[in-house]
Amino acid sequence: MTRINDWLKQSVKHTRGLFIPTALVRMTGCYRAAALLRQIIYWLEPGDNGQPRDAIPDKDGRLWVVRSRTDWDIEIALSPKQVDRALAILLKRNLILKRVVEIGRYRMRMTHLALHDSYPEAWSPLP
Repeated sequence: MTRINDWLKQSVKHTRGLFIPTALVRMTGCYRAAALLRQIIYWLEPGDNGQPRDAIPDKDGRLWVVRSRTDWDIEIALSPKQVDRALAILLKRNLILKRVVEIGRYRMRMTHLALHDSYPEAWSPLP
């Protein structure tokens, strides 16, 4: 048992955690969708400098998070299939907006995600 505890202590030292509020799980009805939504919110929140951590503004000022399915796997350990399902849930519940933009001369397709600006009633239980 101590070997497992030692391994856990070492693992925790070198990884980041993800706090997922219960309210997000209830709102989305899915733990994975809640994890994805929390991470989208994280990247849109202001960092120490007061600016969004990693978001791109569009011409109307809406902030978009740009991540590939592989990026989500690295950040929150969701497989591409799980990301697709979680995005479908978030889109169906009008919690996020999604657009796919072709970037660069090779026309690489990148998914852009933003929070829905009409804040559905599902957001109301959040503090």
